[in-house]
Amino acid sequence: MATSSRKTALTALSEVTENEGYSNIVIDKAIRAAELSPRDAALASTIFYGVLEKRLTLDFYIRKFLAKPKQKLDGTVLNILRIAVYQMVYLDRVPDSAAVNEAVLCAAEYRRGQYKNFVNGVLRSWHEVIIPEDDLSVRYNIPQPIIESFKKDYGETVCIELLKAMSERAETYIRINPLKTTVDDLIQSLPENTAEKAVLQNALCVHGTGDVTGLPGFAEGKFHVQDLSSQLLCAFVSPQPGERLADVCAAPGGKSFTLAEYMENTGVLDPFDLYKGRVN
Repeated sequence: MATSSRKTALTALSEVTENEGYSNIVIDKAIRAAELSPRDAALASTIFYGVLEKRLTLDFYIRKFLAKPKQKLDGTVLNILRIAVYQMVYLDRVPDSAAVNEAVLCAAEYRRGQYKNFVNGVLRSWHEVIIPEDDLSVRYNIPQPIIESFKKDYGETVCIELLKAMSERAETYIRINPLKTTVDDLIQSLPENTAEKAVLQNALCVHGTGDVTGLPGFAEGKFHVQDLSSQLLCAFVSPQPGERLADVCAAPGGKSFTLAEYMENTGVLDPFDLYKGRVN
């Protein structure tokens, strides 16, 4: 039987690719349902987000080892292969043999194992593939139309710098609720060496935690997960207590939370969004 971390990542990836679920909501729900240990949760999250971030590149590698490179693959089978190749290419601590074995086990549990030999054959033929220097889309996992737009707007040199920056792994940030705690108090309540102060006041960078919502303080509303760019936007607005604000692109609500904290729970904050589904 495949281990829980890989199966959880596969379940979450299928939900995102087939049902267009929000990635952070999907993986957190999958981790809770699987009742993973912190270590397994961290690995599941790493694989899940890594596959989403590197799909173009991973698919390039996979197609190199198909007998018919242009053949249409079953969505779940493709995700099984992506998970294995991601581990072999990007995770140095995971032996290639373990990545392959886990993929074969996942395939054996899907549709009565009809794809087991296929997955095994593709991955057993794996060897290092060189990405062409001029194939920026595959190298940096960015769609070609976006690259062409960058070149047009910023020039070749800046375009390359943008692509390099965008290919780096994004850090996870949380926003402290200053109405309920302080940065120092929250750091002391978290597992050792999992959080450090960010450049913005009341922001922390966290790592190696798995499901962040399972950390001490989340259930009590002492912090919420929010990218640093969104936190900076709220800082630029700098709302004051007693003011009235409209957040016209609010869903799922992270910026509204932060704006309300700046307002110290006074005044009026009207959150809106264009799409009914996101409002819910």
